[in-house]
Amino acid sequence: MWEESLSFWLMFSLLNMGSTSFPPVRVGNNMTLQCSFQVPFGNDLRIHWHHYLNGRRAIVHSYYNGTEQLKDQDEAFHGRTKLSLPGIQQGDASLTLTDLRLSDRGDYRCIIVNGGNFKSSNISLQVSAPYERPQVRILSRIGENVTVECSSQGGVSEALMVWRDEEGNTLEALETPVVVRNKQEICEVRSKLTVTVERDIAVCCCLTPEPRAEELRVCDTIAASQKQEAPTLLDPKNIIAISILTLVGVSACWAVVRRQRPPQPVPVRMVISA
Repeated sequence: MWEESLSFWLMFSLLNMGSTSFPPVRVGNNMTLQCSFQVPFGNDLRIHWHHYLNGRRAIVHSYYNGTEQLKDQDEAFHGRTKLSLPGIQQGDASLTLTDLRLSDRGDYRCIIVNGGNFKSSNISLQVSAPYERPQVRILSRIGENVTVECSSQGGVSEALMVWRDEEGNTLEALETPVVVRNKQEICEVRSKLTVTVERDIAVCCCLTPEPRAEELRVCDTIAASQKQEAPTLLDPKNIIAISILTLVGVSACWAVVRRQRPPQPVPVRMVISA
């Protein structure tokens, strides 16, 4: 009997209830959807959270018979919903969604069945997925040829990624930027560039998420290879080293010469007595 009454109330609420809206919440963050009811309540208290998107209804979370009931929970919400059981005792039926996905956007309905009383409130949830600031890193350096890569992720639509020099001139990338989507339909864009670095130069990676969106730009300076100068004989350190080596060499040669010289005869003085 209560199921029929609940169905009637839901149809009525669809026609008469507005939605509470909030600023967009970023993908991956947590969000608590507020819902409350009057206390005290009886043993037949029921709390239901439903999600509506593109004409489809999904069961998000349920509570009845004094405990959470998740057997009918939609698979997309498994392990990502939570009611505060202590809060229920205070009339708080708020639902926390964790690790938000793009598919979590849409309308949520909190339904409270407390004896013969019904309450329904709607909340509109917007989920944003803006691209992150591009990052540039060096992949390889062969002589004066340096290959760099630019990457950015977080968007839901393909983005335009181009390379420019410090004067704003377009640089030709090695290949067309690669766009990869994950299971949550979030995009990652990557592009590679090879430049000849004879002196320190700056390269800029520019990302435009949508045709009219603000450009995300990051510039990085690539340093030229450091060439080590050949040491000169006039270097003070070299002069000292050469002087020490010369003294050591002369001393060694003198010692060898002394050992190789034959002994000199000692004159004998003869004395003749009368």
